[in-house]
Amino acid sequence: MKYWLTNEHGLYITPEQETQVKMLRGLYDEEAYLRLKPMRGIRAEKQGDVLRLIDRYDTNKKCDIRRRSICLVNLITANRPSEMVRLKVSDFDLENRTVYVMMVKQGEMKEKRLTLECVQSVKKYIQTCELEPNDYFVGAADKWGNHTSRKISEVSYNQAIQSWLGFAPDTFSKTQITAMYQKGADIPTITKQSGHKSHQTIMEHYINLRTNDVDDFL
Repeated sequence: MKYWLTNEHGLYITPEQETQVKMLRGLYDEEAYLRLKPMRGIRAEKQGDVLRLIDRYDTNKKCDIRRRSICLVNLITANRPSEMVRLKVSDFDLENRTVYVMMVKQGEMKEKRLTLECVQSVKKYIQTCELEPNDYFVGAADKWGNHTSRKISEVSYNQAIQSWLGFAPDTFSKTQITAMYQKGADIPTITKQSGHKSHQTIMEHYINLRTNDVDDFL
């Protein structure tokens, strides 16, 4: 919420408000409010199910080529909406199957890996829509898929993904991180691809350990 207020509306919390927030947080440590504390965020979907949804756009229509490429990149990189809307074509190194992502929150460019399927989809998108290196990768487009290079808002991006796949973009990162963990990736590997600095964030907000996961190591 603080990030949204600051970055979307330019509102900053005052010291007095910070004190009030700390007092409110303290209430949730009391027995009467403790059941309200667990966070129930967006759940992960099966990666295969998400890929099948994306593959509905595996056609030769310009608008579908754009949609499929954007969705594959978002899934594989586990990017936040703020990172997707800032991507430029020049950020991709398709020969080496990588993309450099602008991590605004961390103030750095971070390299992420791409799958071969994702690379092929991006190449097809660039060629079909005649994108230039300085163009925004997502950009804006009409219903026929004609691309306009401008940075759209995160709200517009959220609405687009919701209309294409029926879920919010945050589902991509939750799904990808969970899939990597289930395939045996360790936490440092997952944080490298997802762009998170904190291992604790990954464990608390993305990876839901199953009872069997614990039992296997007892």
